[in-house]
Amino acid sequence: MCCSSNVWGYSVILVLIGREFNRALRTWLRKHNLERANLIIVGMGKIARDIARKVQNSPELGYHIVGVVTCVRRGRAAFLASQ
Repeated sequence: MCCSSNVWGYSVILVLIGREFNRALRTWLRKHNLERANLIIVGMGKIARDIARKVQNSPELGYHIVGVVTCVRRGRAAFLASQ
């Protein structure tokens, strides 16, 4: 029985070390623009501008802003505009 508890202890420690290594590696890759996810921001208000500014100023998040989509109403029809 004592050996199985050692295996569980080592397993937990190795999993925690592996997760921390994975997190550190992904952060490093994002900072160096080697891992990026595309991002589309919906809306043109203050909140959308704040989000875009924070994403652009934080490369460690790993996002690349592809565009901004908003709904422009003209009469009864709604049109999507991208920038």
